[in-house]
Amino acid sequence: MSRKGTKHVNKRKLRPTAERFWARVQKSEGCWEWHGSRSHCGYGAFATQESHGTPQRNWRAHRFSWVLHNGPIPDGMLVCHHCDNPPCVRPDHLFLGTPTDNMRDRVAKGRHHAPRGEENGSSLLTEANVIDIRRRHADGSAGARRLAREYGVSLGAIYGALYGKTWQHIPSPHVSRSRVGGKRLRELAALTPNDKETIRERYAVGGISTRYLASEYDVKRDAIIHIVHDVCPPHTRPGEVASHAKLTPEQVQTIRQLYVVGAAGTWRLAREFGIDRAAISRIIRGKNWKVASGPIAEPDRVRPPYRGEVAHNARLTKSIVCEMRRLYTSSTLSVGALARRFGISDTAAFRAITGETWGHVTDVPPVTAMRSCGLPGERHNLARLTEGDVRAIRARRAAGGVSLAAIAREYGITKTAVLWVVQRKTWKHVQ
Repeated sequence: MSRKGTKHVNKRKLRPTAERFWARVQKSEGCWEWHGSRSHCGYGAFATQESHGTPQRNWRAHRFSWVLHNGPIPDGMLVCHHCDNPPCVRPDHLFLGTPTDNMRDRVAKGRHHAPRGEENGSSLLTEANVIDIRRRHADGSAGARRLAREYGVSLGAIYGALYGKTWQHIPSPHVSRSRVGGKRLRELAALTPNDKETIRERYAVGGISTRYLASEYDVKRDAIIHIVHDVCPPHTRPGEVASHAKLTPEQVQTIRQLYVVGAAGTWRLAREFGIDRAAISRIIRGKNWKVASGPIAEPDRVRPPYRGEVAHNARLTKSIVCEMRRLYTSSTLSVGALARRFGISDTAAFRAITGETWGHVTDVPPVTAMRSCGLPGERHNLARLTEGDVRAIRARRAAGGVSLAAIAREYGITKTAVLWVVQRKTWKHVQ
């Protein structure tokens, strides 16, 4: 034992490093395998120490074997195996290489297995899906965005399948070649003037995409775009061929006709056809759907003042307005009673009766002399109750068993109005 306060020094001599290394190696005619400790990958593990008290350095056994026989390993280089046996430390079975060299050696020897296609656990498509996607995109029946929505994948996944960046192992004559290499091929010279004129005419008619034309004439899509540039802007898919199209040419024609004749406004058309109002405005101006027929709205008639039933927020019709005016003139119904009958607000009923709105309806002229608001009971313009309602309310409160709030909810009035009816502060003339 060492004395207290003195440092213990191990005076035992260290075995030579090479001797300790080769003591754990079993040599044979083939590989020299390491029989010491190994990593989880199967490579041998070896530690060196220059002297007592110095830190140890951990090595992989095959790398230390290379250092013993060939000297230091350059930075960034790996020690690879010709024999593909991780515990082997035989010097002539080892060679230096970069990580890229190591990967290429693995692939060349058939040890690289990367699951592809349906074997990949993260794949959302099948081989049949990819073939169908390429076919539909090539013949112009669907765009990339529409295909992405149908198959529930991202737009990048669709483009990868179309351009051959993914699913390369699936042979298909419909693989898009428009972006391979990223350079425009000079194939215009391969087309005759008659071919170019035919391409322009077919593209201008609509219903066919530049990709379909490119596959038919066996040229790049860029060449087709260059040819049809004067017909339609490049990189566009007209009409219902577009991936985001929600209308047909017949529907577009109907929208334009209804707008020009004044039968419907943009709000109503947007609701009926299930698209936004901005899209309707572009259609009636001719900004899109240029391949569809139908009258185009003049610039000064873009937002006309629609009245009556044509207005997007109309809740009445011409016949209802005439009936309201007739009932108000010929009976004792108040404005409030008419509003409740036809399901509108008191203000809307008042304006329709007096002609502030629906002024163009003249079959029954607007009421110019409204009944005085000072008239009692049902003749009051804002009356919400009838005399029978008032008698019933007073009788129920006298009998008991029902609250003011319940009566107010039943008749659609406030609790204060019910209280005043019971206390005869209002409807005093009703006994």
